[in-house]
Amino acid sequence: MILVTGATGMIGSALVARLVRQGKPVRLAVRNSTLARTALSKTTDLTGVDLQECDFLSSERDLTSLVSGCDIVVHLAGLVHQPDKPAEMFEELNLRTTGRLAHTAKSCGVDTFLFTSTMAVYGPPPFENISEEAKPNPDTDYGRTKLAAEKSLAEIRPARSVIVLRPSLVYGPGDRGNMLPLIRQILKRRYFHIGEASARKSVIYAADLAQVIESALEKAPAGFHVYNVSNPTAPSVREIADQILAAAELDGKIPTFPEILVRVGSYASLALGNKSPLPPSRLDKLTKPATCAVSKLQALTGFQPEYTLHDGLKAEIHWAKTSGQLNGIKP
Repeated sequence: MILVTGATGMIGSALVARLVRQGKPVRLAVRNSTLARTALSKTTDLTGVDLQECDFLSSERDLTSLVSGCDIVVHLAGLVHQPDKPAEMFEELNLRTTGRLAHTAKSCGVDTFLFTSTMAVYGPPPFENISEEAKPNPDTDYGRTKLAAEKSLAEIRPARSVIVLRPSLVYGPGDRGNMLPLIRQILKRRYFHIGEASARKSVIYAADLAQVIESALEKAPAGFHVYNVSNPTAPSVREIADQILAAAELDGKIPTFPEILVRVGSYASLALGNKSPLPPSRLDKLTKPATCAVSKLQALTGFQPEYTLHDGLKAEIHWAKTSGQLNGIKP
């Protein structure tokens, strides 16, 4: 039995769909079983899937019934994409919750424990082809608590095999991260390329990440292991933006402005006390590379993506339109 937390999220829903198609016995930890069933049944046949309501703020003793009978735990649940939340909330939901679940898994004799961390543990860009051996330097509460959770799992050793995945930017249906705002800006015709827009970004489509997780579980080696997760080829910011335009079937081209002029405008706006639409931190994300090495992951799983960037973006745009995420936007 495979226990999946965070099952209704972008990654979780893609993973559940894949596991169910493969005929794997699955138990889902959800906050509200009725809402979860409604959401997941749109894309997945939940016949035979065990949905259990769970409060992850509960004690280890209360989590025992959830974990009991499972030989694999996939822990996807956590707090992400909410930088305005207090640090204490990140500590509780990303670190302490993981610790409680890990201790419970250990006491229940779980064989494999897989935890999704983040490439954010490496800190802000620039970095290129960064490996798992690089020194972490997180600069956000999200990154810091995910790294702390990794360290706690290394100490607890909740299973024979403990796998930590550090995904790059994940996109697809259900996205609440960085790709969706970019799609909105491009569809509003408010986005422009900054200079060459040549900075490369490691990305992965949610369904491809689900493939990685399934394969890692099947080939899980004994011990504690950390793997970067991304498409082997990192597209440039220009390629991503142009593919969004193409996937949305929009005519025309995205305009380009010199980087120096954009930066001067950004700093001038801040100096005048105005809120810049492109603050320096956002500019750095768009103009500096952030790519990771995935040779270690490929050695374990042989991973090659099943979806192209265009296909993944087209699926996300379709979901965004049908779910109301793009309401009021007229390209």
